[in-house]
Amino acid sequence: MTQLRKSADIKHSIVISDTTLRDGEQTFGIVFSNEEKLEIARQLDKLGIQELEVGFPAQEGSEQAYLQELIASKTNGDITARILGWHRPFREELSWSVKLGLDGCCSSTPITNYMIESILKSTPSQILQAQQNALTFIKQNGLYAVSDFQDAFNADRSFLFEMIQMSEETGADRVRLCDTVGRTDPFMIFDIITDILNNSEIDVELHAHNDLGMAVANCVAAIKAFDLWYEAQKERPSRKLYLTTTVNGIGERAGNTDLATLVGALKIGLNINVSVQESRLSSVCDYVSQASSRPIPINAPVVGPNIWSHSSGIHVDGVLKSPANYELISPEFVGKTNTARRLGINKHSGKRAVQHKFAGLGIPLTDEAALKLLPQIREGTIQNKRMLFDHELVDLVNRSQKPS
Repeated sequence: MTQLRKSADIKHSIVISDTTLRDGEQTFGIVFSNEEKLEIARQLDKLGIQELEVGFPAQEGSEQAYLQELIASKTNGDITARILGWHRPFREELSWSVKLGLDGCCSSTPITNYMIESILKSTPSQILQAQQNALTFIKQNGLYAVSDFQDAFNADRSFLFEMIQMSEETGADRVRLCDTVGRTDPFMIFDIITDILNNSEIDVELHAHNDLGMAVANCVAAIKAFDLWYEAQKERPSRKLYLTTTVNGIGERAGNTDLATLVGALKIGLNINVSVQESRLSSVCDYVSQASSRPIPINAPVVGPNIWSHSSGIHVDGVLKSPANYELISPEFVGKTNTARRLGINKHSGKRAVQHKFAGLGIPLTDEAALKLLPQIREGTIQNKRMLFDHELVDLVNRSQKPS
């Protein structure tokens, strides 16, 4: 991934808005307790996330009780992030964000002809008017306003820009472009974001879903578009690009943009030092994994345990010489210690890996002894279809040392 030319400047213009507590909890089968939701909010705030979309203020009962506690924490200064609620563009729903004291709210509406007709049984002109009324109500009550467009990248381009222009003229603070079913590729994201940046002045947000596995790539494309636009400006602009995430990428269907992966892409891949304390990532991901009963995949980017696991001969030898040879991300980057690094042996391991493994078992091996064991280790792993346990490796050594 190439570094951005103005990365030192745009780091203050890139904002992560996390929706674990809203879109994340919409995942099939996930239910957080109120205590868990409050703890997730606290941990994300300490992580340095500047904005939290926290749920549905119009949903009475337990949801409103949790939101009242959350707003109390914000009032007391325990949480500093901006707190947003999510709504349909109905005044009776939006009023709950006002009553509960949230910082702002998102008014969300479909804008593709298909969704307008099949879901809302409405027309584009009626949708525009409803959204305008909603944004007017939000701003009249002094709240931060997000004008949210569902399936934005599949919408008629002229209507998309009509909605953007209306939102800007009505006083919305930003527009949110949702790739609602994850259909969009990075090239289209780049083109449309560029077009919007060049033809409007409002802040822009990308809310990406991961149905085709491109959510983080789509965010990178948006950042690239923003960087090129930024570079072309004569004066340093105050405009911001928002990117939506969830912890561990949870969310409907294949989920949303994964927080840890995006932070890694920003800080390591793009050299953009956004205000996120990456050393807290592992603990936040572990907590949400436990609360959601969704294990972190072993091969998950940035925080998955296989990031620091090596067994092939060339890789183990290289890592023993310097971990940077085969590790882009250190355990310490996400808040782990170097004990997270695992060097195992399998059928592709070499002499150095075998010697290192047995040294850890208190059995130093000469070059000759290690080379002698390699065929037996390879055969054992093939027969068992796994790496050998420590006691099995010790048995191999003991057998090899017995007189024939």
